[in-house]
Amino acid sequence: MGRLRLSGTAPRVDFSREILPILKGALAYAITLGLILYRGFEDLNEVPIALATMIIPAITSKAGGTVGEMIQAIIVQYVGMAVGGLLFYGIAHLHSSHVAQGFILFVFVYVAALVRAVYPVWFPGTLFALLTVFYGLLSSVVVDGYDPANLRSYLAAQAWGGAVSAVVNLLILPRSSEKQMRRTLVASIHRLRKLSRLISATYMMTITDEERGEREELVSSIRADFALLNDELSGTFFELNISRFSVQDYSNVIRRIRALQIASLSACSCMMEREWESLLTERLQDATASFETFRRSVDIIYRDSAACLIPQEDPLPALDVESVEGTASPKAEASGLSTDASSGVPNTSEDLATAYAEFEEDLRRILAELVEDGTLSGGDDSLHIRASRPSVWSSWQAMFATDRSDLPTHHGQLIHHSLISIHSFIHSSRIFAHELAHLYDEVIEPQGKRRPRKLRLHWFPAFSSPESRIEGFQAPDIESASATPMTYQEALPLISNRPFRALTTTKMSWRRIYVQLENAFTSPTSIFALKTAAGCIAFAMLLFAKTTRGFATGYAVTPGVMNFFIAMSPTLGQSILVFVSQMSGAVIGSLWAVAVLEMFKGVGGYAFNPYGMVTLLAISALPFVYLIYSRPKYFLLGLLTLNVAGVLVVAEWMFVVHDGVLFDTPILQAGKAVAMTSVAVALAVIMQVILLPHPSRRVWRENVAEVAFDMLSYYSLFQSYLEAILPPAPQSTAPPRAAVLAVAGELERRETAMQRRLIALYPLIEFSAVEPHFIFPLQRKPMIVILQSLQNMLDRLTEARTAIGAQPVPELVTREFEAQLLPYRRQFDQFARAALFNCASSLACKAPLSSDAPTTLFLRENMRDFLHDAMVLSSRLARTEEGKDAIRKGLLTPYWTSVTSITSLGEQLIVLENMCRTLFGGADMDASGVRI
Repeated sequence: MGRLRLSGTAPRVDFSREILPILKGALAYAITLGLILYRGFEDLNEVPIALATMIIPAITSKAGGTVGEMIQAIIVQYVGMAVGGLLFYGIAHLHSSHVAQGFILFVFVYVAALVRAVYPVWFPGTLFALLTVFYGLLSSVVVDGYDPANLRSYLAAQAWGGAVSAVVNLLILPRSSEKQMRRTLVASIHRLRKLSRLISATYMMTITDEERGEREELVSSIRADFALLNDELSGTFFELNISRFSVQDYSNVIRRIRALQIASLSACSCMMEREWESLLTERLQDATASFETFRRSVDIIYRDSAACLIPQEDPLPALDVESVEGTASPKAEASGLSTDASSGVPNTSEDLATAYAEFEEDLRRILAELVEDGTLSGGDDSLHIRASRPSVWSSWQAMFATDRSDLPTHHGQLIHHSLISIHSFIHSSRIFAHELAHLYDEVIEPQGKRRPRKLRLHWFPAFSSPESRIEGFQAPDIESASATPMTYQEALPLISNRPFRALTTTKMSWRRIYVQLENAFTSPTSIFALKTAAGCIAFAMLLFAKTTRGFATGYAVTPGVMNFFIAMSPTLGQSILVFVSQMSGAVIGSLWAVAVLEMFKGVGGYAFNPYGMVTLLAISALPFVYLIYSRPKYFLLGLLTLNVAGVLVVAEWMFVVHDGVLFDTPILQAGKAVAMTSVAVALAVIMQVILLPHPSRRVWRENVAEVAFDMLSYYSLFQSYLEAILPPAPQSTAPPRAAVLAVAGELERRETAMQRRLIALYPLIEFSAVEPHFIFPLQRKPMIVILQSLQNMLDRLTEARTAIGAQPVPELVTREFEAQLLPYRRQFDQFARAALFNCASSLACKAPLSSDAPTTLFLRENMRDFLHDAMVLSSRLARTEEGKDAIRKGLLTPYWTSVTSITSLGEQLIVLENMCRTLFGGADMDASGVRI
């Protein structure tokens, strides 16, 4: 079929997805200002100036977002208002004791800052609670007591702001979060579809340099999809929809898409190496016919799966992601079933499984031929494991040998890399085909049947549960690991042949409680909360002291507290970005308000013409609303600009027009607003830069060190798991299957946790780039390479775990391979654990590494001999009928995949050590080599 392009539908799609949220957000802003400036509405509020607090909730309640996002925003804000109202009541009644007021404020801000740091979704709620509390503090100081009218006015004004946004969101072309999520899933599927085509071009060796660059960009986009989908899901609590899909349906689809993303990235990473085009891959061209059938089946399955997720009222939302070649007609897509007319390739999950089975069979046959003819062993048919080791003198001379003498090693490395690529590609393709078939079965509608459209309550936290956020490769026999009644603590001694000793629960001593409390209060998050609370107390002191009270009330101390609370972030890099946005928003908003006030001063018989001001503010607000809804990076800039402009206009109107009193000129009022923002930012700079700074570089280094230690713990547990699956001798007693499944479930849980932490570390590099570097510039490349090395290690270990499975390996593998190669694996295990511990310690302590680390000296030789002997044993086995039959049936594939994946860790450890030396220097270098 030809290439389908957007024509008349493009403006409608762009309008509904881009322009409509902006127009709805600007409309809510305009309605809020119009209500405030309307004389009848002003009289509804006992304290008219409190109406200025309507503006922030009107902006942050997501009038232009989805219905689910709006509901969550309003719930979070109203909860914050309720908590703030209670504290308003309590603080106002303590007006006679500023010490008591300060103590309550300090404790509240400390808790609010902790909640903000640990649960970012509650940040708007903590902000509104703080504003309400500070309004109560200001009210109690000004009137010297509790004024219920002030409490009612501020709470009513903030509630009105949220109500305006809710009305605009629900009455003007509402958009459901479910529909938005389906668009996101369709976009993710199309990116995966495009990546599969580029992988196919790589396999066929027809990929161009331009497509290579496109492939790398696509890989980055797919990795970003992990966080993007989590952000969209965390932005919604619940929603009531008429839909064909239930909560469980979406949970399954999200799980499958994440598994497909990981499988596709793994297949792509093993083919991005230059060794993919080495001598071994030339033999893989014999499987071109079966691969082409598999590729086309994958393409059609992707297309039909995406078509079933497209909302019926918006049949082509995914075509703005890419031009889809060979897209079926809308009717065919709506039914979920179609065929490729040009090729006759069917598109059922059974056909996909059949196509992959034929392709895998061809690959196994090719590998069997390579093993049998001795190509993989390079002509050397001797086992190195029983050979005598070189003398100390020979090893010392080899360190100074020329590059010519290293040619055999280079050939061995090419063979090793190619083996890793081929086995990783086979394994990830198997998982890919398995997950894609399940995705198709989840979304497709059987011919002649339709999913009933029902009124469903979509509870979005169920979509983003920890179990479904990031799914790794799933082996079929490990999927039931969580159903085993045995705990991980009980299972580990069983697979390690050690007696189980139950942990005795003893009464916690006071000393232990003291240590835990001390660790909690001295943690970086607690210090951040303490600094935030101390800064808010500093603003409260301006109100408590009579000499500074006039300054605090005249320069609007409450917006200053809000700016300070926003400026404080857990890391220095985040705060610096906020500082820039705050100052820019204050200046732009102030100048904008002054211009509007001066333009409509004395126009139409009004001191300030309200119709002209609201109209001009609404029109000129469009660029800043665009920043809020389309550029999340500049959300704070748009929010503060709109708020500052609106508050200045409302304050001038209320005092001059409504109250008829003499008030500051617009330019003076704008100057005061900028001055108070500057005070808040200056105080935040002092807290963040001078008092116990917490730079993003340090947070990144500490978190990477924790991930490295977690990797070490995971690797040690994986080796115990491997000993249970691969016994050293055929007569060894196998551990209980329940114990194996329990440990497999624990390994999977740790993989998910490490994957989530690795994804969260990339933004810290961006935050580190904006921090001041007084001695050494930030070295971004080594930091990125370290994360990539850890990611590759996690991918290879995940492949090894799922390849080996939870079933005992055939006796043939134990007898012919594991019993003879066990010394290699255990020696590699010792070196790998030592190297990983050294790298993790270096990252944790900024300690330099020795130039003569055991990884560089021994791991390469171990890997080369390990792979060589495994190839020789495979070649010998392939010459027997039993061996040929085992290779063709794929009995050796899991073992080979696990061996190549594990031995590839050595190269990643060498890269990790080199990057640590780049950042922290070597042990024989000057201490000034530390650069992070």
